Amino acid sequence: RILEPKFETDSIMQLAPERMTLSYQEGPRDAETLMADGKNVYLLSKREDNNLLYRFEFKGNSSLTAESIGKIAIKNITAGDIRNGEIALRTYPQIYFWPVSDLSVEERLLTIPPQLLDTSPEPQAEAIAFTQEGDLISISEKPFFVSQLINFYKRTKSDEYE
Repeated sequence: RILEPKFETDSIMQLAPERMTLSYQEGPRDAETLMADGKNVYLLSKREDNNLLYRFEFKGNSSLTAESIGKIAIKNITAGDIRNGEIALRTYPQIYFWPVSDLSVEERLLTIPPQLLDTSPEPQAEAIAFTQEGDLISISEKPFFVSQLINFYKRTKSDEYE
């Protein structure tokens, strides 16, 4: 973890990165999704039929054995983001969205069916992020000779995208 740099004055090397070493109680996992919401950090496994959800608090310069707190009935989750309580998860063909709720992040991921967003075809979709305005951007790895595009999903209402 590093503090967000002020690009006009900071060098990343001056920001004293903190490191945390993780292992999984259930054994090695392919986990491509890392999200943070306040003090909690969430990891999602990728390869199981029901992906494992891990929650922990980041403590710099320490080690942790993470234990899963539940299973999500979505396979091949490649990316995710949390912004102001909203959650977006990306798989190769789909974006899943949970609007703000009184429930915690893990309660929504584990018990509430997500909204499915209409998406552009994205070969090897591997990243998703909310913009400051709450829109979504998604990008793919560059497979073979296919052009790499950034896909933009504009928010039309508080919980709808186009």
